[in-house]
Amino acid sequence: MVTHNGKLLDYRKGSMQDNTTVTTVDYLTNFILGDLSITNKVSNIEEHSGTHQNTGFKMIDHNIFLFPDEISIPLISENIEHIITLWNASQETQVLIDIIIDGQQGITLEGIDPPYEIYPENILLFTLTVLSDGQPTQNTTITFTFQEHPPITLTIEGTRILGFPYITNSGDFTIDYNFETVIFNSDRFKEQRRGLLDKYKRTLSGGFIYQDIEQKQLLRFLVDNYNKVLGVPIYSEPLFFGIDIQGLSVVPLINTTTNYDNLEIADYAIILDNNTHIAEIKEILYFTTNSIVFSNNVTKYFNYETSLIFPVFTGFLHEKNVDELLSSLSQVSLTFKEVFI
Repeated sequence: MVTHNGKLLDYRKGSMQDNTTVTTVDYLTNFILGDLSITNKVSNIEEHSGTHQNTGFKMIDHNIFLFPDEISIPLISENIEHIITLWNASQETQVLIDIIIDGQQGITLEGIDPPYEIYPENILLFTLTVLSDGQPTQNTTITFTFQEHPPITLTIEGTRILGFPYITNSGDFTIDYNFETVIFNSDRFKEQRRGLLDKYKRTLSGGFIYQDIEQKQLLRFLVDNYNKVLGVPIYSEPLFFGIDIQGLSVVPLINTTTNYDNLEIADYAIILDNNTHIAEIKEILYFTTNSIVFSNNVTKYFNYETSLIFPVFTGFLHEKNVDELLSSLSQVSLTFKEVFI
């Protein structure tokens, strides 16, 4: 279990338990149990409560270990870095023969180039970057092969989210909330409804009126990204800012967030420029009455006179219609449906 950008990521499919004891070494605990300094020596063996996905600790002196060995990122909205550690816990020099990457698009791995000798009790560090640009879903396996040790694998999984960079301008957008209810009869034979979902699913519909060139750009965006998870702006809850926010993670707001119910449950927000259609998805740490705090700094430049921030939900394009209003003016009507990732 690790935290990323202030949110808990469970990439080991397990959890720490107080009733189990495992034995580990001081610098190894840095990657499992806490922020301790890394050394290249095995010393000060300590006991810590908890369990670990890698059962090889029972033969710790005869193995090579990889930390982490599984990375799961629910939504990839920006570049994410992880330090990958390869530890030779055996008493013999091991030779790293090759690093095989299956599904390399969307990631980079920086470090030593094999073949490479790893001396006893030494570690190798690699920098893995999961990129914001790439295929809709990330499904990568990295295999480290050795001369005399079985291969070790690292898996990376995640779903990319792409911000929908347009603001409805027809004035007729709607947002529906669906609890997927069923009808049943109570003991008094009165018809009632019972919700099937813990939280509602949203459906947003809106019109986008553009002249010929902008209409084609919008339609091209939809065609190119038909299979991607979109960050759909909730247009009923706009957030205004009056300064250059590039490089900031704390954004002061002109208006207040009072009664912004969708913002209350949003994990992500979108910053978008209505003129240039530049957009950036940001993870929300928290917000106050007059500010919003992101997990990382804003990287792009946004003209505050033409840009807004909206909370988003994750969804897919469900329906599209194009109606010609004039010879060079059309309305594109779109419907997005929320999906839970």
